[in-house]
Amino acid sequence: KPAVAPLPQHIRSIVVIDGTLLPVNSGNKIEKILTGEVFAQDEQAIGKYMEGIIELCSSYGRVTIIRSGERYEGGGTKNTFPKPLDWSTVKKYCEKYNADAVMAIEVFDSDYMVTGIPFNMGSINAPNINNTSINTSGTVTLNIGLRIYDPQEQIIADEFRTTEYIDLNSSVYSAQSAV
Repeated sequence: KPAVAPLPQHIRSIVVIDGTLLPVNSGNKIEKILTGEVFAQDEQAIGKYMEGIIELCSSYGRVTIIRSGERYEGGGTKNTFPKPLDWSTVKKYCEKYNADAVMAIEVFDSDYMVTGIPFNMGSINAPNINNTSINTSGTVTLNIGLRIYDPQEQIIADEFRTTEYIDLNSSVYSAQSAV
């Protein structure tokens, strides 16, 4: 299926940067605790997302994707785009990585919420047997947004934002493992 808005022909290489760095404050720390985030969970997930972008784009051969390792504080929220990058910053990244365009991941947040109360299978199936298997369920919410900046034309060539939901079920031997 062809793209709704194809990339301009002069874009042959794109450097990927991470613009989702959030300031360290107590509100962000509380949100991570309440939504079940483990240490550096979003940072690790962004790395996997970048790997997926690179793998997918390499199968088409139309553009070369360059992973940069660059991170910056974009100023947006976990659900909304920040103010776009200025063109001098975009050009700086392009020159540094010898790229024609910049793909900035500017929205990224993953949250895990337990949706089913963990229950002990032993108390239901065989009350007299010490069976410690625990079942629970939860939902992962993933917010992603990215922009492709074209410094030659000084336009945002593409802007994409989506929210995905993944339902998970677990049967393990402790409530902590279930979560």
